Amino acid sequence: MIAIDWIKQAVRDESYHYLRHGDQEHKNDNLTLVQIAQTFLNRRILRSQTPWQ
Repeated sequence: MIAIDWIKQAVRDESYHYLRHGDQEHKNDNLTLVQIAQTFLNRRILRSQTPWQ
């Protein structure tokens, strides 16, 4: 999956931005931004959601 590789590289390079919605979601789930970044680097995606789900 090329998108996953691109996301991982952006995290490694710290060249990404959190949108307001993402910022609120990680706070609602009591996750830090470091935890989110580490998840992108170390985990695989189990499920993907589309906007209409």
